[in-house]
Amino acid sequence: MTEFQRPIPDLHAIFATDLDLGFAKNGTIPWHNRTDMEFFRRTTEYHVIFMGMSTFRSLPKLLPNRLHVVLTHNRELLDSTSAVMKQLENIPTGELRELPRVLYTNNIYIADFILNNRENMCTHWSFLLDSFRVYVIGGVSVLTQLIPRCSTIWHTIIQQRADCDLHMPDISLESRGYVKYLCLANDSLAIYKYVLE
Repeated sequence: MTEFQRPIPDLHAIFATDLDLGFAKNGTIPWHNRTDMEFFRRTTEYHVIFMGMSTFRSLPKLLPNRLHVVLTHNRELLDSTSAVMKQLENIPTGELRELPRVLYTNNIYIADFILNNRENMCTHWSFLLDSFRVYVIGGVSVLTQLIPRCSTIWHTIIQQRADCDLHMPDISLESRGYVKYLCLANDSLAIYKYVLE
């Protein structure tokens, strides 16, 4: 494993699938599970969430107390984020300004930069914890590319078959050195935590 591929301690993935690794149906999540939604909220609140454009568009609204980082190739959106980043460089130390809660990037490996600039990020997005993490939340392509760089993976299995048209591949985390822990189980779901040890 090269240095570039080495997992990043505070880069986590969090996602849910059905029993068949189904991820979505017709561009939406085909289940509504309060326990999973509450777990996702508690886990990701006050942190950075990273996603592809389809996942971002599927959100009903911006999620409170999170910085949304969205992967895109849309030049106009990328330019808007460049303007915000230039603005950051020119804000005097200690001066607080309201900044957008959505940043756009075409760099799937942006988590390195974000985590290496925690202090600056926390200054300008004051809702972030000083020890914030970056959570990769979707879609399937983004998760598949970044899971090998994640130190921790949270996988909720919804105890149903939802006839999804988009599936996560079987990534075989345990064969990659992750240890699997059952965090919560009930009749409707099981939440597993995979930790690289």
